[in-house]
Amino acid sequence: MGRCAIQNGRWAHAPAAEPAPAWSMPFFIYYEAHLVAPDFEVYGATQVGLPVIRFAFNQQMGISNTVNGMVGSTTYELTPKDNGYLFDGEVLPFDVKETSYKLLQADGTYLDVPVSIRSTVHGPVFERPDGKLVALRVAGLNRPGMLQQYFDMVTSKSYEDFHAAMTRLQVPTFNISYADRDGHIEYIFNGIAPKRASGDIDFWRGLVPGDTSEYLWTDVHPFEDLPHVTDPESGFIQNSNDPPWEATLPVTYKPEDYPAYFAPRTPLSMRAQNSLKMMVDAKDLTFDEFIKLKVSAQALMADRVLRTFSPLRLRILIRTCRRRLRCCPTGTGPSQLTIAAVSCSRNGPSCSPGRACPASMALPFRGARMTRSTRRLV
Repeated sequence: MGRCAIQNGRWAHAPAAEPAPAWSMPFFIYYEAHLVAPDFEVYGATQVGLPVIRFAFNQQMGISNTVNGMVGSTTYELTPKDNGYLFDGEVLPFDVKETSYKLLQADGTYLDVPVSIRSTVHGPVFERPDGKLVALRVAGLNRPGMLQQYFDMVTSKSYEDFHAAMTRLQVPTFNISYADRDGHIEYIFNGIAPKRASGDIDFWRGLVPGDTSEYLWTDVHPFEDLPHVTDPESGFIQNSNDPPWEATLPVTYKPEDYPAYFAPRTPLSMRAQNSLKMMVDAKDLTFDEFIKLKVSAQALMADRVLRTFSPLRLRILIRTCRRRLRCCPTGTGPSQLTIAAVSCSRNGPSCSPGRACPASMALPFRGARMTRSTRRLV
């Protein structure tokens, strides 16, 4: 079927891209839109309030986004002294700007409230609830073209158009996956990444010493420095909100090839493992087979855990299922117990004893609750 791109439990193949948003907060409510104009046509989805489509396809290509945890800002802990702050052994004065903000009153009028904004060589100063004085430095404040870049990305007529838009680096974060009709696919660990002299991602996520120029960054990485995969021999790319190190298999680069502050070097999530497993196992996908994989609700961890259970442990699991999920599987042998345990976790009281069901997170099955119970037992 050609090359395919997978991202965040949603997969993009050729010109297709589909979002999988959470609904727990208003910011994550998406809307679908079909935009038609004399020189472009785009279909996709984006967050309510955004004037551009972030997950989209046109007649030629499609893109998708996932969270990549780009650390594009730094919080510096200041050392106050003599109405200023210490920096490289000297006491520097704060830069102070007087301004005001408007506060709405009960009668509908506005009250001008004066405020003093202090800044250091790092950026604006804040006092934390714990009393610590910090300064915030944010990369990309001089790059206002995010919305224009997104628009140019989703209206691209070729890979060259898309690549030219991406290299502007106006979008401060997000993994970007791309696929087009010509068979090109690409994964990009996108973002505005400060160039730092040392330290790993945990160091830069915390409070960074602000009394020395050693940690004061002044530049950002160009596009060429960022991890990205273009047209890999494997024929696929994927991302499931995980670090960029396994965007395809076999991998085309290693974490050691990049600064330690780019992304965590942690084990793969179950979502990423499942995504990679499905694509590595797939051979000569048809469109229908691709869609079947796309909507799969397979619970990889449940599959693995159940295969390791002894008959005694499976019996304990089934008793737990009966008590907590109010289902009544039956069976005595190891294979029957495995089937019963999985059926119980999926189907609850409506399951048929002995029904062979793979572990799944699909509604109305109860794989997530079974997994929680199983973790307590193991």
